[in-house]
Amino acid sequence: MQKSVKAYLLSSGTLLIVVIGLIFSGQLLYYHQRLLTLRNTVHYNTAITLRNLAISNGITNENVIIYSAGTVTKKEHLFVVKLSSGAELELNDAHY
Repeated sequence: MQKSVKAYLLSSGTLLIVVIGLIFSGQLLYYHQRLLTLRNTVHYNTAITLRNLAISNGITNENVIIYSAGTVTKKEHLFVVKLSSGAELELNDAHY
């Protein structure tokens, strides 16, 4: 009887640890994906702001305007924005 109770406690304890580990891993994955999504949103909004500043400053084709947050280059109907964080985005020439 004693061995049966010890085995039951050991297996249920192990199962509890595995379930807690799975829940923790799921939360970690969720928050990591959320962090990446928010970071990409910040990069995109910064790029749009820099593009709009370049448009208001009268950027022409093949010119580069350097800001503290990054650089903006105009190529035909595209703006290439290189952020100081290393992200590079291509945006169209629509003005918002």
